[in-house]
Amino acid sequence: MARGSSLTFNILTVLLLVMTCLIGVCYLLVAVNPNFPLNPLKPAPLPTIMPTPAPTGTSLADVFPTALPPSATPTDTETPQPASSIASPTPSETVSPTVANPTTPPLITHTPTAVASLTQAATATATRTATASGPTLTPANTLSALPFTLQPGNPTYQPNFANTAGCNWMGIAGQAFDLSGRPVIGLIVHLTWPDGTQDSLTGSKPVYGAGGYEFFLTSQPIERQGVYHIQLLNSSGSPLSDSIAVDTKSDCDKNLIKVNFVQNH
Repeated sequence: MARGSSLTFNILTVLLLVMTCLIGVCYLLVAVNPNFPLNPLKPAPLPTIMPTPAPTGTSLADVFPTALPPSATPTDTETPQPASSIASPTPSETVSPTVANPTTPPLITHTPTAVASLTQAATATATRTATASGPTLTPANTLSALPFTLQPGNPTYQPNFANTAGCNWMGIAGQAFDLSGRPVIGLIVHLTWPDGTQDSLTGSKPVYGAGGYEFFLTSQPIERQGVYHIQLLNSSGSPLSDSIAVDTKSDCDKNLIKVNFVQNH
C-alpha cells in the first residue's frame, strides 16, 4: 500500500514540474511578443495617423507669365567674286611641202609658231557688305507694358444681332482672352466719355460668347470720333490694358462695335 502511494506522489510531482515549465515558456513568449494568442491582456492597437496635405499656392507668374522677345542673331554676308588669269596658248604648226622637180624629193619645212595670249578675265575681289545700321533683324511682336492689348484687327463693325432693337440701338461689346486663347471671366471693362463713365464685367453677356461684355450707347447710330475710350481693369481697379479710343459710325450695318482684348504676356 505504501508503495502505491509513493508512485502516485512521484507522478504528480513530475506533472507539476512539466506544468511549471510550460507556464514559464508561456510567460517568456508573452514577454517577447505581447500579441501572443495565449496572452489574455493584449495591448491596444496604435491609432492610425493620417498625413496632412501641404497647402499649395498660385504665384502671379502662373497668371501672367513673362516672356522675353526672341533675340536676333546678326549675320554678315561675304560675297566673293572669283577671278582667274586664263592663259590661252595657241600653238600652230605650219607644214609647207616644197616640190623642186620630179627627180628631187620634196622638202618638208616645219615652222612651229607658239602664240601665248594672257587675258585678264576677271578681277578677284572679296566684298564684305553690311548695312550702316547693323545686321538685319527679324521682326517680332512688341510686348506691351500691360498684360492685355487690343486684338489685331479690332475694333470691328457689324449690324446689331444681340437684341431685337435692330437699327434703334448702338453699342460696344466684345470678349477677353488669355494666353491660350481661352475666354477670361470677371475682369472689369471701363468705358469713359466726356459726360460720364460705365463699367461692365467680362462674362456678363454670353450672347457674344464666353467672357462677353456689352455697353449700350445710344438708341440710333451716330458717328463720333475719339469720344469713347475703353480700358480693361482687374478686380481691384488696376489697369490691365491701355485706354483705347473707339470711333462709332452712323451706319445701321455698323452699329455694333466689337472690341476684343487678348493677353500679351
